Parts: sequence; structure tokens; C-alpha cells
Amino acid sequence: FSKVAVRTAIGFVVMGFVGFFVKLIFIPINNIIVGSG
Repeated sequence: FSKVAVRTAIGFVVMGFVGFFVKLIFIPINNIIVGSG
């Protein structure tokens, strides 16, 4: 059970980091596209 819990926790952390970086990268790009468009 502990291994499954650890894998699940790591999965959530990874997903959180991925979502954070995607927002960090895409928000400025969207602002540039909308601003120039």
C-alpha cells in the first residue's frame, strides 16, 4: 500500500509542477498573441 501511495503522491506532485510550468510559459505567450492581434 505504501508504494502505491508514494507513486500516487509523486504523480500528483509531477502533475502540479507540469501544470504550473505550462501556465508560467503559456500565459505570457497568450498575452503577446492577444496583444499583438
